Amino acid sequence: MGNKYAHLIRVAVIALITFLAYSNSFNSAFHFDDYSSIITHPYIKSMNNIPYFFYYNGSPLISRPVTMATFAVNFAIGGLDPFSYHFMSFFIHLANAMLVYWLMTLTFKTRYFSNQQATVSYQNNATHYSPIHLFTYPPLFIALMFAVHPIQTQAVTYIVQRAEILSSFFYLLSLVMFIKASRLSREQRADSREQLKSYAARYTLYAVSLISAVFAMGSKEIAVTLPVVILLYDFFFLSDGDIKTLSRRWAVHLLFFMTLISLMYFMGGLIKSFVATDAVSLPPTSSIEGETSSISRHEYFLTQFRVIWTYIKLLILPINQNLDYNYGISRGLLTPLATLFGGIGIITFLGLAVFLFKRQKVISFFILWFFLILAPTSSIAILPDVIFEHRMYLPSLGYFVIFALGAFKVSEIISGTERSG
Repeated sequence: MGNKYAHLIRVAVIALITFLAYSNSFNSAFHFDDYSSIITHPYIKSMNNIPYFFYYNGSPLISRPVTMATFAVNFAIGGLDPFSYHFMSFFIHLANAMLVYWLMTLTFKTRYFSNQQATVSYQNNATHYSPIHLFTYPPLFIALMFAVHPIQTQAVTYIVQRAEILSSFFYLLSLVMFIKASRLSREQRADSREQLKSYAARYTLYAVSLISAVFAMGSKEIAVTLPVVILLYDFFFLSDGDIKTLSRRWAVHLLFFMTLISLMYFMGGLIKSFVATDAVSLPPTSSIEGETSSISRHEYFLTQFRVIWTYIKLLILPINQNLDYNYGISRGLLTPLATLFGGIGIITFLGLAVFLFKRQKVISFFILWFFLILAPTSSIAILPDVIFEHRMYLPSLGYFVIFALGAFKVSEIISGTERSG
C-alpha cells in the first residue's frame, strides 16, 4: 500500500469516527447566547448585510465578523432550523481534525526530526503499511483524540461557540501553510523554470497563511497568539533552534505580527473597554460567596491558577462536565490555598518546557502551545465567566500530542521487553 493511500484511509477513518461521535447532536436546540447572537440578532437575517459586518462607517458593524457571516449563511439556508448550524459546525470541526493530522504529519518530517539519529516508532509507522501500522501512526491517533475527546463537545455543539472552532480552523490552516512554504524555501532546483515555480508556490502558500491569520482574528480573539506560535514553531522545528536559520525568515514573521493590526480593527471599541475595565459583573451562578457580584482583574488572574488545573483534570478524566460552572473566585493567593499550589504547578510546567527544549522539543513546544493559546482567556483579560470548556478546544492539542507520544513510548518499552523476554 502506498503512502498516498495510507493517508487517504486514515483521513476516512477520522471522518467516519468523528461523524459517529457527533451525528446525534445535529438536531439539538439553541441555548443561552445562541438567542442573542442568532435568533434575535438583527443583522444576520440577510446576507446583504455581510459586507457591513466588516466595514460600516469606518469600523466593523459587529465583532467577530467572519463568524457572524457564517451564521448569516446558515440563516439563508435554513432560517432558524438548528440543523444547518450544527451541520456546518460539525464540518468545521472535522476540517480541524484533518488539519491536526496534516500538522502532525508535517511536524514529524521537519528538520528537527530529520536531525535525530534515533529511529522512533512514529517514523517507522509512517513507512510501514500493514493494517496494524496503518492505525498506529501517531498523527492519526492525535487527530482522533482531538476529534472525539469529550472536552471538545461544548465548542462543537454549542452553536455560538463556532467562533472558537472557526478561529481554530484558520489558525491551524495558517500554521500548516507556513510550514509548507518554509519547507519549499529549503529546496533548491537545478532548472531555472522549476526554481521559478518553486518561488511562486512558496509565496502563494505564505499569502494563504497570512490571509488565514487575518480570518482567524476576524473569527475570535484567541488568534492573537498565532504570530508567536508560528515564530516558536519555526524556531523549534524548522530552524531546529538555530537563530541564524530563523532570522532568514524575519520579514515573513514581521508580516505575521502585522496581522495583529487586523485584530485591533476587528475588536474596535473592545480594546478600549479592556484597558479601561478593572472589574466586571459576574453572572448569578458565579456569585457563590455572597460577598460581591463582581471580579477584579487581579482576582480573575488568580482564579485562573485553579481553572487551568480544572481544564487539565477534564483532559485526563472528562467527567462532571458542565456548560455553566458554579466556580468559586480566588480573592487572594491564599484564598483559597489551592490558588497558590495551582500557580506553583503552572510555573513548574513552564520551567519544564524550558528544561526540555534541547531534550524533548516536541513536548517542550506543546506545553508552551497549551499555555500560550489559553492565555487570552486565562490571564489578565477579565471575562464574566471564569471558566468555559470551549476555551480548551485548540489548547487541548498540546495535551493530546504529549499523551500520544507518551503512550507510544510506553508501547515501545513494553514491546521491547516482550521481545527480549
